[in-house]
Amino acid sequence: LILLSASQIFAQTCPEGEPKTKMYFVNGVDNAREDTLKSYLALEDAVSPKIEPPRKLECIEFFYSYNQNNLLFLDLVESYGQLVSSSFTDFWRFFARLISANDRIEQALLQIFSVDRQSYVSDDDLHEFVDEYYEQITNQDKTVILVSHSQGNFYANESYRLLSPLIGSKIKVVAVATPDNHVGGDGPHTTLFADLIWTIVGALSSNV
Repeated sequence: LILLSASQIFAQTCPEGEPKTKMYFVNGVDNAREDTLKSYLALEDAVSPKIEPPRKLECIEFFYSYNQNNLLFLDLVESYGQLVSSSFTDFWRFFARLISANDRIEQALLQIFSVDRQSYVSDDDLHEFVDEYYEQITNQDKTVILVSHSQGNFYANESYRLLSPLIGSKIKVVAVATPDNHVGGDGPHTTLFADLIWTIVGALSSNV
């Protein structure tokens, strides 16, 4: 709570007339709220030292948008169960990041990864995000930057699609490990070659 208050104080002390920005971390699948909070704070720690004049640190606020949709994870469990009727040991070790994906896990990933973003975006979460971003842009006069990870890119891209006709360049997307086939507003993306998410049919390719 102290850290959140500090971030809000930075935004409140931004000198009048200076451009203001709010940067959100948008979580992916298999992320508890606590993990999302840690990721957003890590984003703040990584970005803050890189802010150089004429931009002012006190004019940039950091926060997060938490989606609770775990359908992708549940689909993966079901697909793996169809391939392996007995032991789930390797599956859970893979998700605990103790082992790399084996052939059966890769088959399960490929089996479900013809992704339709509409299938994985919770309308309730999306509406909440869009309302929040619109408020920040129109009433608070801030530029909103969405740093989205994994499944969170579906939410970021849908938010961009809905808001950009209304507010134009005041919303931007930066994609990390995206399963989608584009980044809203043609923003940058980073996907590691070792991250199997780039094997999703139609997903942007790995570039690191």
